[in-house]
Amino acid sequence: LWEAAHARSAAAVYRHIVGLRGLWVKLGQFVSSRPDLCPAPYVRQLGRLQDRAPTRPAEEAFRTLEEALGPRWRERFAAFDEVPLSAAS
Repeated sequence: LWEAAHARSAAAVYRHIVGLRGLWVKLGQFVSSRPDLCPAPYVRQLGRLQDRAPTRPAEEAFRTLEEALGPRWRERFAAFDEVPLSAAS
């Protein structure tokens, strides 16, 4: 009974953390590394944040680069691959 309830709740917590992004992802990563803090279903679900966090859209990165470097930011780079290799938090 408790295992199923924890599994459902852990999945919901993972979805919310992914939606909130930023510091919440870091908190989820921390919790996933501490099986002494929470039940195993949370550790398993949140462990996905360690190496399988969803990527963010390239457009989001482009807006940040434009705000920081100006509208001609692409001229500062020899190349820019728009397909992410991985996600970092």
